[in-house]
Amino acid sequence: MNLPLSCRCGAIQGSVPDAARTARVMCYCRDCRTAQRWLDPTRGLDAAGGVDIIATSQAEVQLTQWQDALACLQLSPKGLHRWYCKHCRTPLGNTPAANGPRFVGLSRLAVALDDAALDARVGEPRWQAFAKSATGPLPTLASRALLPTLKVVGRTLLDRLRALTPGNPFFDAQGRTRVQPHVLPREERAALAAQDR
Repeated sequence: MNLPLSCRCGAIQGSVPDAARTARVMCYCRDCRTAQRWLDPTRGLDAAGGVDIIATSQAEVQLTQWQDALACLQLSPKGLHRWYCKHCRTPLGNTPAANGPRFVGLSRLAVALDDAALDARVGEPRWQAFAKSATGPLPTLASRALLPTLKVVGRTLLDRLRALTPGNPFFDAQGRTRVQPHVLPREERAALAAQDR
């Protein structure tokens, strides 16, 4: 059974193989928080302002339905590509530029499983990234594991040596984004980031 992916309205559908190398992390960086506030300020952040992310290789993501729904946000012209559904604004995941590492940080909100099922399939978050940027007390992690993270890094390095394939849902064979990213105006980004205060 694969890890099912779906946006809230169902316009984006896909999966990640259970055998895929994944690592689950809570990211507390200001950029992830800002992007989530822009997409949907009512959900997606924990009490300390963190975003639940499942890291894997872009090659592991198999989207079966997305062509009329995929959209892309950048917080700055050189920022991460933050993919989401343009209809319901569900975040799908974050990727670097096409010539960067070939990983994707999938949003927990795009995984069509309840919390207990996700924990059983992928495990609970193992890392807290950018913890100094948290907006409140951090939860205690049950355990930490370096091995899953190293496996994801190893897979993305291997993918970096391969040419991009036309089947990649994020970038075409020439390394161009499948859709034109919307770059957030500086003033709008600053207003969203100011909510941390």
